[in-house]
Amino acid sequence: MPVASTHHHDHSCTGAADNSNHPQDHLEDPLKSEALVYCDDSLISGRLEALVGNLVPTADYYPDRAFLFAFLLASRLFIKPHDLLGQISAKCQTEMQDSNKGEEPSSHLVRLISEWSETFPYDFRDERVMSHVRKVAHRCVSAEDNNQGAGEVREEISLVLHTLLEKLTRLEQYEAFLHSIRTDSLTSDVQTLSQVSLNRYHT
Repeated sequence: MPVASTHHHDHSCTGAADNSNHPQDHLEDPLKSEALVYCDDSLISGRLEALVGNLVPTADYYPDRAFLFAFLLASRLFIKPHDLLGQISAKCQTEMQDSNKGEEPSSHLVRLISEWSETFPYDFRDERVMSHVRKVAHRCVSAEDNNQGAGEVREEISLVLHTLLEKLTRLEQYEAFLHSIRTDSLTSDVQTLSQVSLNRYHT
């Protein structure tokens, strides 16, 4: 699956297995890493499973913003947003349950949802997506309860949900405005046609 376009050049492109400094190094499965293709240090394509894995934030890793946008835009051709968020959530939950990982990725996961909702807010009108968001919020808060950052994570989640609600409300209001314009325009057109027909009839 391609995730970004690059300018034409003569440099060779290779799989991620030959690049030790790429951000997908947080992946534990080498087969997933080898499924990512880089060109001049830019990720250009890969298998869907590997790309999803590259999107998953951890305690010490957060996906590149350009990759995040490109993948969220292109991936909907291959996977529904609610399925994608479900996979990301499940992988993050595995990270949270692994005590050997050190810090938990709660804050980074909340940040990912925040940036996702800012860029593609319509995805969050789907109740299946919001169901995952609520589960993530509950899990992140529960995971941080015994840590010093619990209050901070709660504030982040509260802000994300509040901002998302405002954005969705504005979208609904805008759609209602457009609908009213179309309705008024249609009514006006019908009245105009009726008047023209009457004038022709009388002449």
